[in-house]
Amino acid sequence: MPSLLSNDFQQQIKQYASSAELLAPLLNDSRFQSYLHRLMHINLRLKGGSQILPKVLKASEAAGIAVRSPLFDRQLAELAFSLPPAMKLKGSIEKYVLKQAVSDIVPASIIARPKSGMLVPVHYWFNKDLKSFTKAVLLDNNAKIRNLIERKSLQNLIDFKGGGIKPYYGDRLWLLLSLELWMQAHNISDGL
Repeated sequence: MPSLLSNDFQQQIKQYASSAELLAPLLNDSRFQSYLHRLMHINLRLKGGSQILPKVLKASEAAGIAVRSPLFDRQLAELAFSLPPAMKLKGSIEKYVLKQAVSDIVPASIIARPKSGMLVPVHYWFNKDLKSFTKAVLLDNNAKIRNLIERKSLQNLIDFKGGGIKPYYGDRLWLLLSLELWMQAHNISDGL
């Protein structure tokens, strides 16, 4: 990412706290005795409460569907925090006690499969259907992000060049395109 950001923008963002500084109070939260519980708390608040749940709720509401997220149920979360870390993490096996609890009703192939997340194939979209649209929007001379991003690095990103892990190129392009379109919709200048 640093090679993608313009020098001026990198200088501007140095005035803000780093991720480590922002997470330090949560990693040192005395309410949780174990490091694993602190990590769980951060994951629950930041990834779950601020990323996953809002996306799921907005997408489901748009489709007129009521969605429930059982692992975010308050009573279940409180129970999970009351259990010792060894019951939740056994070696590299996450959610160990949950997997044991459902082993008689969930197929072993599901329980044993590796964690995969909920990937959206944006890298394929940007390499095919969205490529020309993305170029037209992000490389336009009037793009709102033009002074935030190094143009050559952006061109390399759009063309999937420059090293890095290919599936993540799409994620970066998705974020940049979303930012650009949001800035356009709200008539926000780049601030530089």
